[in-house]
Amino acid sequence: MANPISYLKFSSDDGFDDIPVYSISDFPNSPLRIMTSDGIGCINLVPPSLSNSLRVMTDDGIKGIDTELAYSLPALDIRTVVYMKDNKMVSNHNNSLHLSEDGGLTFTKSMPIGAEVGTVKYLHIFSDGTLLFCSNSKGYYSTDFISYTESTILDIDGSPIVLTGVDNLNVFNHDRKTQIVDGIEMLVWGNYTNIAYVPIRVWYTVDKGRTIKIAYEFNVAGSNAATHVHNLIFNSADSSFWILTGDYFPPEPRPQSHFMQCFYDTVNDSWTFETIGSSLPHKAGQMVFYGEYAYWNWDTTDGGVIRCKYDEIGDITKYEQLFQTPNDCLDILMSDKGELIVTQSFYGGSDDSRYIWYSPDRVTFHKILTNPDITWNANTCYFGLRGPNKDGRVLAGIANNLIHTTATWDLTPTIFLDEYVRKAGFPNAFKP
Repeated sequence: MANPISYLKFSSDDGFDDIPVYSISDFPNSPLRIMTSDGIGCINLVPPSLSNSLRVMTDDGIKGIDTELAYSLPALDIRTVVYMKDNKMVSNHNNSLHLSEDGGLTFTKSMPIGAEVGTVKYLHIFSDGTLLFCSNSKGYYSTDFISYTESTILDIDGSPIVLTGVDNLNVFNHDRKTQIVDGIEMLVWGNYTNIAYVPIRVWYTVDKGRTIKIAYEFNVAGSNAATHVHNLIFNSADSSFWILTGDYFPPEPRPQSHFMQCFYDTVNDSWTFETIGSSLPHKAGQMVFYGEYAYWNWDTTDGGVIRCKYDEIGDITKYEQLFQTPNDCLDILMSDKGELIVTQSFYGGSDDSRYIWYSPDRVTFHKILTNPDITWNANTCYFGLRGPNKDGRVLAGIANNLIHTTATWDLTPTIFLDEYVRKAGFPNAFKP
């Protein structure tokens, strides 16, 4: 008999009993195959929800029994997973956030999100398990994944501010590394929007989301111009943060695509910023530091994967294009072994944006057609790649400009791209 993939713990008259689960279909319509006294039988969750009780469907109808679920909630529709790091995954489903700590096999905690939050635009789990999540204009933190508290938002000078409107705290891409400066775990990010009146800022927290403060603001006196922040990346080798912005539409009075290097002073709670470059070659959404090189996606027509020695990143004549994507190159992800996944947008060319590329060595790039189970059209693409996690999974968000705006997209649906890479003939891709 096959090994069970999970266990449900049900209360009984003499304590808790483990019931092994052998298969789970996509949530929310989740028939479970379980071991019963006379073999493997089926039950259905009625209603399809993640409450702490289950009503079970039997052959002769719904029995009026509520069965206590002590742990190991059934696996959710994997397309609702919006965060992944190490063994942790978070699903955004049915106005709740759901936590898995075993790579998505089971989701053991469920936290309802109230109407006051609205759409969850960004979330992050710190090393101690604290969750930070943000809506369009507010931040919240939770230390137990049961309840949450609103964060305090501070201006550059430390005074409280109230954010209004949309796209204040969301992101386009995100850093995949833990950010630690002088022993303090931080989180630094910048907001993304295409709405002209939304302030463009770099945000940071040094207390795991209890306070969120502005580090830098674009489009004000003495600062750079930018339509939005594409990403903010941490380099642990020198404790620097790299701000990547866009867009670049020449001719324009001031460039908007920048590489900015910045450092945080933990003693004085202050920042220093240096603009390394401002031009079309600096239009990027992701940067990876590997060995003595920096790699990034050149997000433009005829763009692709760019490499440069880290200490020469200020000299555009040193930029080396390793690979050109047919459309604008939207994102790259690199494993600790140096493998790459490359995605493209629907801009800049006529290639199907479902195509991705896998490179095991950063030299040869293999084109792979993905086929997600969603309606895909010319305005759909992958971005916001996460991973690889400890199981070698690579998560990607799916966005459609005809359906979502940056203000309404709730980070779903999502897809695991590593599955397509393995099916294409690379069974060990991204495996530890």
